[in-house]
Amino acid sequence: MREFIKYIVKKLFGWFGLDVVSKNRMIMPPVDTLQHNTEEGIDRYWSDTASKDLWDAPATHEFYRKVITILKENKIDLNGKSVADLGCGNGNLLLYLSRHYSAKEYYGYEYSKEALKLAADIFPQAKYSYHNLLNAINHEFDFIFCTEVLEHILHPDVAFTNIINTIAPSGGAIITVPEGRKDTSTRHINFWSPESWQVFCDTHLPIGLTCRHQLIDNLQCTIYKRESLKEHSVIS
Repeated sequence: MREFIKYIVKKLFGWFGLDVVSKNRMIMPPVDTLQHNTEEGIDRYWSDTASKDLWDAPATHEFYRKVITILKENKIDLNGKSVADLGCGNGNLLLYLSRHYSAKEYYGYEYSKEALKLAADIFPQAKYSYHNLLNAINHEFDFIFCTEVLEHILHPDVAFTNIINTIAPSGGAIITVPEGRKDTSTRHINFWSPESWQVFCDTHLPIGLTCRHQLIDNLQCTIYKRESLKEHSVIS
């Protein structure tokens, strides 16, 4: 039982950018990072009963509360908007958002079919699509979430561009990644310090989009806003 509890704790902390270690050894054996982040690896993760259970853990709900707090502090209103979660996992964030906002439509994009099965049960009101963020999305949304996803992607610049291109005129987005100096997860490919994350975002920021960075505990959050077509035409 003790080892099972350690296993649950390890997986929970790992997903949010932390690893549990002892002085002499890790609780979990080393992870093949690239293999873990393949479609097959992520499918195995979501089909694992322990992985399903950890998403109802207190730390998970605390993360969702942080997202809601960020929205409210920045006066972002999702009511009547089209809202998409890119890399939606099991749909829990969409469910949590629906308890606070009455969006016009909810969408979830995910490249793990196992996760999508869970999402369809947890929040069936959303429209889900099987999708790899390394491919463009031929749709625009009023507001987009991409939380704790880019650290798992081998080519984050490509995924970032595809994410940003789905923001509708006058729309916005929240993208989060772990704080790289504190992130010790063996399941993550990419690690950004606050400085390198800002450089990454600014480097790939297209014309007509503004961004603002926030650092909350171990969470790096960037809020994006796209100008309306009218605003953009005046500037150009």
